[in-house]
Amino acid sequence: MGGTMRRGLAAMVAAAMLVVLVAGCGEAPEIAEPESPARIQASVERTHRQWAGTTEDRDAAQVVRAYALNGKYSDCMAAKGYDGFDWRRGIDPAEPSQDTGLTGLLEPFGTHQVRDEVLHKARAARYEYESNHPERFQPVWNDAVVAAIDKCLAKADSADDEELDALTEPDGLEDLTQAWYDAAETRKVLLWDATSPEAAEYVACMTQRGYPPAKGEWESAPHIRQLILDRVARKAPTDWRVLTDPEKRAASPKWQAFVKAEQAMLDADETCRVPIVNARIADVKELQDAFGREHSDQISEVADGWTRIRARAGELGWSPDEPFAGYPQD
Repeated sequence: MGGTMRRGLAAMVAAAMLVVLVAGCGEAPEIAEPESPARIQASVERTHRQWAGTTEDRDAAQVVRAYALNGKYSDCMAAKGYDGFDWRRGIDPAEPSQDTGLTGLLEPFGTHQVRDEVLHKARAARYEYESNHPERFQPVWNDAVVAAIDKCLAKADSADDEELDALTEPDGLEDLTQAWYDAAETRKVLLWDATSPEAAEYVACMTQRGYPPAKGEWESAPHIRQLILDRVARKAPTDWRVLTDPEKRAASPKWQAFVKAEQAMLDADETCRVPIVNARIADVKELQDAFGREHSDQISEVADGWTRIRARAGELGWSPDEPFAGYPQD
């Protein structure tokens, strides 16, 4: 009996020493906590835009585009002493609603897409007006200026549509985007489906927050969220003279009301989409990982294409802090 107790105690002591020895070999490994859906979504977007293109990539492409269209003509006029024909005035920021493959219910939260689109259209209207009134930028307007314009227009060829596409979009981007959509369809991963239970859930949630659909609206258009964004856009002022002037814009009561309306919509949208994204984003991450393995060479080529576009734009004076290549803005 005593021997049995001694053997038992010895075994307990040995076990305790073993625990001490194991603990002494190093700290116990921490159990990794699962990533939050928000972090996964941010990672998905960051990885996706390496080939789909960031806002900066597309702004850089717009600088390259503007020079390809008007750079030689502008340089020719400057050489003749006329500086009022600066090609940089034609730089148009990239359209906010770019199709990158992360659309609809899986778009990043809080993006001011409506505001960006309103300002984008205003700048385009301003440029159209200024292009039709070049005399506003030339102190002296006479026959000599007109003659110089004629000579420089005849001398400076601008790029055609095919050349512009080659200069401003990486080769293979279109095919890779289509491959992404095909993969999403094959794996049945929700990017956008107006008839899905998630879409119905989103509509019901947005209705509760003051964004009910018009009769038949959701059935007739797949872009549920876009329809709501379009409604908010109609609240914005339309005068490009106001919209393209930061001081006038800030002082406009209509602009301030629009900004508040957009923010209210974004708040409601985030509340209603969070549960859907939380439920689906892990599936999208799995899709992305598999897509990356299968198309790694194409992804690298397209990413390199964006690098070349940014480098060319940099030669023209572009940087992320200078999206208009140094051209002064109001």
